[in-house]
Amino acid sequence: LIVANAESQVLPLPSFRYLNAINPFLTTTDPLVDSVSEHANTTLAHSFLFHSILMIFAGLGAWMIFGNKSVGKSLQNDMTVFALIIGLIGVYVSSAFVRLEVFASISIIILASVSLSILTRKFVLEDMGKKFLSVTLLKGSFLVGIAILLVMPLMVPANSNWVSVADNPPTILNGGTSFPIATNDWKDSLEWIKNNTPKDSVIASWWDYGYWITTMSERTTLADNATIDAIKIKKIAKTFLSTPDDAWNMLNEMGADYVVIFVSGQKLEVVSDPTLYTLGGGGDESKKQWFIRIAEEPIPKYLQQDGISGTDYFWNQTLLGKMFPFSLLGYVNPQNLDQQSLSYVSGFIPIYEKDVKFPEDGNGPLKLVYASSSYTEEKSQAMIGVFVYQVNKNYQPKPNPTS
Repeated sequence: LIVANAESQVLPLPSFRYLNAINPFLTTTDPLVDSVSEHANTTLAHSFLFHSILMIFAGLGAWMIFGNKSVGKSLQNDMTVFALIIGLIGVYVSSAFVRLEVFASISIIILASVSLSILTRKFVLEDMGKKFLSVTLLKGSFLVGIAILLVMPLMVPANSNWVSVADNPPTILNGGTSFPIATNDWKDSLEWIKNNTPKDSVIASWWDYGYWITTMSERTTLADNATIDAIKIKKIAKTFLSTPDDAWNMLNEMGADYVVIFVSGQKLEVVSDPTLYTLGGGGDESKKQWFIRIAEEPIPKYLQQDGISGTDYFWNQTLLGKMFPFSLLGYVNPQNLDQQSLSYVSGFIPIYEKDVKFPEDGNGPLKLVYASSSYTEEKSQAMIGVFVYQVNKNYQPKPNPTS
């Protein structure tokens, strides 16, 4: 019925994410859906990272239930049916995208518990009819082996065990970046917005930061994490990729008073004046390829062949490139720092210096009214910069020569 209705459109359907949960085999061509990291397809690597050895015990539990030999005395029929139903539903639902792995966790916990309880009953409680020393040694070895298997995911592998994966700061303290640090950049920025902007202000930002701005700054945003208004999100993406004058007109049409962007990067450990940076790690600089796809713009116009580095047009002609308070200095070979180039070279990484294009005392379409501390004070190597621009209502766009 759902598939037939998708063609006829007789009944209104929910958004793709809900349809995908019902039918994990659906694929989307919507870049907005694809841009959400939690909507990535579930892989065996993801499942093993989350559940590790418990997956093996869960599979053993399912085999025991289907075999129905060791289970008969341990579980009643209704418990067996319940475990199987929950197990199948968990596997089915979680196969849609990573966010739903939580349902697989419930299934794996139940099935793994079944297998462990049956194995423990068999090895520990049942009479094996052997000598006391042999039985004690066998039971002790079994319990020690199980304990080791359950503890191993806490330590192995070294960089992706359960402890290292969970040992990350709350998202708001590192902005959802790949940097395992905790800063107050976002908290201070949201507090600044709350205390220094009119209460009826409207904030334009990428949807990732909408809930933070709404709840902690108590300001209205054009888009938020619900990602319901796809048309508005697409318009924000087009605004960021437009020329500053066109973007100024679009921001005013949407009623925006301020624009918030987020830029992450790292300060290079070299003695230089000015300080040099690489950009990347999870801020808007790492999301611009999604902005381009969502705005349905040609990718080569804005990105180099690596799909990440911005072109000269991106840096010099787009509002987003102008809002990044950095300028491109050149490119360097990360394997040999002596190899440098002023133009893009495949395999080279771009190097930047600080450069505010829309200063607070300027007369541009935007004015930078706030920059967070990791940018201004350079406290650590990682840079998690939150920047608040005020829309200059008195700005006069240059006349379009083609009009």
